[in-house]
Amino acid sequence: IHFRMLYASPAVGRLLRVPHGQLMNRSILEFLVPDDADSLRQSLMELERDTGRASRKLMLRLLPQGAGLAWVEATLSDRRRDPELGGIVLNLRDVTEHHRLEDQMRFEALHDPLTQL
Repeated sequence: IHFRMLYASPAVGRLLRVPHGQLMNRSILEFLVPDDADSLRQSLMELERDTGRASRKLMLRLLPQGAGLAWVEATLSDRRRDPELGGIVLNLRDVTEHHRLEDQMRFEALHDPLTQL
């Protein structure tokens, strides 16, 4: 399995903070937190072996250039049998704000708002 991007929408360029034209043929792994790169590798290998299952979902953390961390929900779809695509399609949905709000709610649930303890 290679991890090169053969197509990326302009939205992916904005999410990664990389000019859209500079994404082609780059590895998606270079934009992932190392542990999540391992998870993506494993999921892709499992998808490749399991031809009966057409897709998988997982949460990944991206490292956009010049920014902190972005959380995405990734859907891997096996489109290798599709003659127009002939590969694995990775769709990303930015859920960073959702994670930020969850963290904030978790903090508020565990801390006194007056004392912050």
